[in-house]
Amino acid sequence: MFKIYIFEKFVSSKISTVRFGSKIEAKISLILFYTAVKFVVNCKSCSFSNPAVFRRRGVFWQSFLHNEIPMTLNSPYTALAFDVLHTLVDDSGFPRNVLWRFIEESGEHVDLEAYFREYDALGRELFDWPSIHPFVPIRELHRRRIRRLYARYGVFRHVEKDLERLWEHMANSKLYPDAETVLPKLEQNFRLAILSNADRDDPLIRKLLGLGYSFEVIVTSEEAGCYKPAPAIFETLLKKLNLPPEKVLLVGDSPKADLVGAHRAGMPVAWINRKAEKLPPGMPPPTYEFPSLHELWAFLQTGQPVV
Repeated sequence: MFKIYIFEKFVSSKISTVRFGSKIEAKISLILFYTAVKFVVNCKSCSFSNPAVFRRRGVFWQSFLHNEIPMTLNSPYTALAFDVLHTLVDDSGFPRNVLWRFIEESGEHVDLEAYFREYDALGRELFDWPSIHPFVPIRELHRRRIRRLYARYGVFRHVEKDLERLWEHMANSKLYPDAETVLPKLEQNFRLAILSNADRDDPLIRKLLGLGYSFEVIVTSEEAGCYKPAPAIFETLLKKLNLPPEKVLLVGDSPKADLVGAHRAGMPVAWINRKAEKLPPGMPPPTYEFPSLHELWAFLQTGQPVV
């Protein structure tokens, strides 16, 4: 996979300087070379053994054939740093939709309306990022919620085993379709990073990497020892990228974590507002607001907001 990635980077950066008799000849030559590389690389140990990764890498070559890349973007940004949950990946595999089933496995009937109210209230309490002091990892926050819900329903279960089941189930969450389409294009034009309130073994980050998406830098809250919007996690990101804050565009969905944190760090921020929600009172306005990553990509190509 690394060999193929390097080859694609070479094509993106060098194709405009290579001289051929025609553009068609250039493309044919490069495609033939790429085909040869595929046969040289051991498919059992590279990205071609994963159909999902192969489809993703195909986006590069489809775009290449249609003259979409390489391109020179007149962008003020060198890197894009992405939040993960609700920005790149949905919450379809999250405990909200699973824990009530565990409770019913123990013979207790669950009134779903009451359960969802209590689950959401616990989420607002336990996952209130600015109030988490001292720092505890995400896994511990999930553990506390499980224990309190089980106590509420009077069930006695093996919390650690159920927590592992939940961790595995979270990996079933789905990438948003726009993420599948846009990330490969961004990868050819920007340095990409992840900045996430997550543990080092976060199942959503593992899912992205397992599908072959490339991020030069990954910073989690567990690594930084704090959660967004704390300044330290943004400082860790900028130090790893070795870039000033104005050169890194944060892309996220959370006003409390992403907008506030980027504002404090002096970073521009693109708010991915998928549900067309109003900005909560007291929140700093985003630099940009987009309904999806498609509009973000269109903006980065043209420098003009898409109406």
